[in-house]
Amino acid sequence: MQSGGRVIARTTNGERTTGNMTCRKVTGEKVTVEKEGGTRGQEMREVYATGGKTNGRKEVRGDVTKKEVNNKDDDRKKRDRKERNNRESGRGKVSNQGDAKRRSYSEAVIEGALRTERVFMGDSILRKTDRTLSKGEDIVVCLPGARIEHVTERVENVLGHGQGGSILVHIGTNNADRDGTTRIVKRYRELVETLKKTRVDQIVLSGILPVMRGRGTTFRNCKRMAFNGVLEQMCEEEGVGFVDLWGYFVGKKDMFMRDGLHLSGKGAAVFSENLLRSMNNGTGCNFLN
Repeated sequence: MQSGGRVIARTTNGERTTGNMTCRKVTGEKVTVEKEGGTRGQEMREVYATGGKTNGRKEVRGDVTKKEVNNKDDDRKKRDRKERNNRESGRGKVSNQGDAKRRSYSEAVIEGALRTERVFMGDSILRKTDRTLSKGEDIVVCLPGARIEHVTERVENVLGHGQGGSILVHIGTNNADRDGTTRIVKRYRELVETLKKTRVDQIVLSGILPVMRGRGTTFRNCKRMAFNGVLEQMCEEEGVGFVDLWGYFVGKKDMFMRDGLHLSGKGAAVFSENLLRSMNNGTGCNFLN
């Protein structure tokens, strides 16, 4: 028994019990509950006396039957079920404008509409670029912590099953320090193969950027430069566009945040403007399904 408000209970056979309790349950017989305020109540079935705190003094709030408790549980379950159904059917509230754009874009192309929008997809380096890139119907899909294989898994869901449109992918930052160049290029070939299956008109891959801080910065940047060179050659072989913006950022600390990896507001503006210029110039448009 837990401590709570003080109650006096008398059963029909004359027995009297007292005590401090938060929840006392009497089943199978008629009981009379007397509270400190002098009020009485009777229940023929299961009776619960619940306790609570008011102004630092414990008191009994009242009697709650099992039926009332079950009704409250049923109401809560109905509300949860309704909210879950709304989320699954797409009628629920959209968390932000970006989610709404992705949903409408995917639904349109699944229905067979011709893609006219441009998609910019990649890892957290794309943060803040939506101020420049997400104009009109164009969308930015930022996946913090994503690697090349993660984009490969999701790109078909983003583009749907229509045809046409453009996509620029900036990915590989989170692969660079853990995978070798050969494995990274293999991952990129799998991504390009998946992109070609979506029947998109313009495919552009963006080379990864340098880092400005952290252990082994020189070695890491040398590895990134070599990787970009191999990636450019692969893009030429696959017939897709390639954008290398390394020269805009190497040695320029004001382009990065304090971690030396993610772009500052200035860096994001320069990055997005050059990505957009490459798309507008027709980079990667030589690949047409």
